[in-house]
Amino acid sequence: MTAVDSSKKLHTHICRVASGVCSGLSSTIADVGPVAVPKKPRIGLATYLCRVVVGQQLSVAAAKTIWGRTEAAAKQAGLKPIDFFARDDLSAVRACGVSNSKARALREIANAAATGRLPTRTLAKLDHEARSERLTDIWGVGQWTADMTSMFFFGDLDVWPSGDSSVNRALQGAVKARVAKKYTGEEIAARFSPYRTVLALYMYQAADAVP
Repeated sequence: MTAVDSSKKLHTHICRVASGVCSGLSSTIADVGPVAVPKKPRIGLATYLCRVVVGQQLSVAAAKTIWGRTEAAAKQAGLKPIDFFARDDLSAVRACGVSNSKARALREIANAAATGRLPTRTLAKLDHEARSERLTDIWGVGQWTADMTSMFFFGDLDVWPSGDSSVNRALQGAVKARVAKKYTGEEIAARFSPYRTVLALYMYQAADAVP
């Protein structure tokens, strides 16, 4: 089965489930059309985590700009981004537009990688809950970052990022008022298991807020 065929098959399934929730959600998903499950990024886990942390609570454009600055600063220093973040002096990182708390989180992630606390193969074998526990044990890595990492780095198809305002607004806006009053976003998303990540992708598209 090709990636296109797989996407269409998933689209048909998601539309079928959505029609059992309410017509508003079904229409929203149909309007978006088939979504492609993102491919795993070609960067290491630690670097990916850092990139997600940098982008927290920022627009996609702002996140790209600031991340680009950190890459440029690291290159100028003759370092890889992860080694740039590992330094004790975080002033150069903050000069890129990274807040104090995020700069510390980047350093903690870099240190976790250096001390073997981010074994990619081991984490890939865990379910989302267990993986989240390992990731959020690192200072500055919260549940939203763990959700994004499971969804977009490890390719877990059954994650609902309940702390993401974009997907929650889109979902609540798509369902009819009577449904929104009766069920929480998590309860609605549970209907789509084991493809809650795919539902989230539809909601990101509907909100024009793909991370």
